[in-house]
Amino acid sequence: MKAEVERLEECKVALKIEVPADKVREELDKLYNDLQKKANLPGFRRGKVPLDVLKTYFERSIRADALDRLIPDAYQKALKENDFIPCSQPKIEEVKYEDNKPLNFKATVEIKPKIILKRYKGLKAKRIIKIITEEDVNRALERLASRHVEFITVENRPTKKGDWVIIDFVGSMEGKPFKDNEAKNFSLEIGSKTLIGDFEDQLIGLKKGEEKEVRVKFPEDYHNEELTGKEVLFKVNLKEIKEKNLPEINDEFAKDLKSSSLKELKRRIREDLERYEREHSERILRDNLMDWLIRKTSFPFPQAMVERELEAMIEEALTRMRYSGIDTKRMGIEETKLKEKYRPSAERKVKNTLILEEIAKQENIEVNEEEIEKRIQEMALSTGQKKEDLRDFFNKERSHLAGLKEEIRLKKALDFIINEARIKEVTQKRRLAQMVRKSKRNRDADDRR
Repeated sequence: MKAEVERLEECKVALKIEVPADKVREELDKLYNDLQKKANLPGFRRGKVPLDVLKTYFERSIRADALDRLIPDAYQKALKENDFIPCSQPKIEEVKYEDNKPLNFKATVEIKPKIILKRYKGLKAKRIIKIITEEDVNRALERLASRHVEFITVENRPTKKGDWVIIDFVGSMEGKPFKDNEAKNFSLEIGSKTLIGDFEDQLIGLKKGEEKEVRVKFPEDYHNEELTGKEVLFKVNLKEIKEKNLPEINDEFAKDLKSSSLKELKRRIREDLERYEREHSERILRDNLMDWLIRKTSFPFPQAMVERELEAMIEEALTRMRYSGIDTKRMGIEETKLKEKYRPSAERKVKNTLILEEIAKQENIEVNEEEIEKRIQEMALSTGQKKEDLRDFFNKERSHLAGLKEEIRLKKALDFIINEARIKEVTQKRRLAQMVRKSKRNRDADDRR
């Protein structure tokens, strides 16, 4: 087999592949022999149909089957010989085959780039340590109480900031309705900035049953182009006012949350905050180390990988919106704008992946069965699924199992970078002071210039 490589782009190649005539003949003979053993044609005993008769009936389908086997096999061998790792499906074209001649075809595919890492051991980094104070615990306790708020219907006073209201509204632009211009029984917290401009502020002072015309101007960067920069009039009917009634923070409140006392609840909150801060600090540390590697490692990246990551990010974002009750069609959320928003993140994710893959390769990082079982156990705990069901799923879906192994492998590569790094721990308060001093030095330097 011969394979000629043509570089189309930095991460895109065309492989012009030739399969020798004798290899093609060998595959055809094998297929005809297999067919001859089971062919059942009128006038012939099973397994005794002459080859020339079989060719009369089946030549076209046998040739197609031969190509279906030879082309993928030759393509994979060409990738291996050239040390190419594909990251897109190949485009197969210019297939040429005549009897007793070589098979020729062209495969165009995006491949992963060759990455040269200058340094990834002994990197300097800081781990920010946040000390949890009593004030932090009390703030978290207040937030917890706000999630258990009761709403009491108000009858005899006007609305004020912080109230929840139920409204109907109909919008018009230059006296004409527009798409999705109305809503009924819309729930809104006044002052939450949920709606455009000062819409909510204009409802302050209204009483139940009153109506008001509210004028707002949509921003120039609004996602629905029909409304971009336009002034719109909304006729609003205030149907109900509710005020929040926060629970008293005491032992009874703690017992409602499955704690024996307020002291016990505070202890649990402190532990949760400390765990969150440790995980948050670790994420920042990892991001900072990866940012350094990305800045110091220049390489092209395949658009096919970026597009796949982009599609996954957009689908996840849309799912979150729908789960939160947002009607994405009604809101006029366009996929092209989402792509613009998420593309930088997708490109960074691809760069992260490629760098970690190279480190895992250089350090011979592998994944064992025990690590897979541990990860499946973690997934079972976080999703509420049975570990056995997840294991059965991965055993059946081998591509998902391969993805799980790669996820673990890349995490081990990142752990390797952290373990090899020279990390200095600093408290958050000290770090903020350092940032303030650095900012002042930069300003002073600018003033001198």
